[in-house]
Amino acid sequence: MIFENLHYGIKAFIDKNKLLYSSQYGFRESHSTEHAVLDFVEDILSNMDKRYFSCGFFIDLKKAFDTVSHEISLDKLNFYGFRGLIND
Repeated sequence: MIFENLHYGIKAFIDKNKLLYSSQYGFRESHSTEHAVLDFVEDILSNMDKRYFSCGFFIDLKKAFDTVSHEISLDKLNFYGFRGLIND
């Protein structure tokens, strides 16, 4: 129960302060890889109509979090307003 309330509080804080880019699909309700693909295809089709070229880069960042400095992560949390118990 405590973790559910903590999760809700974090989500509410992020939503209220608009900390995520609108095209952030991971770890968000009602956003999935299918939505990301649909947006990408829509952009390609729009560019084709304008006779523009499109290019995509796909990178697997599965292990990326393992390389992130915990100190830098905590500093960023503090910068974005996460203080107190969550950032001790």
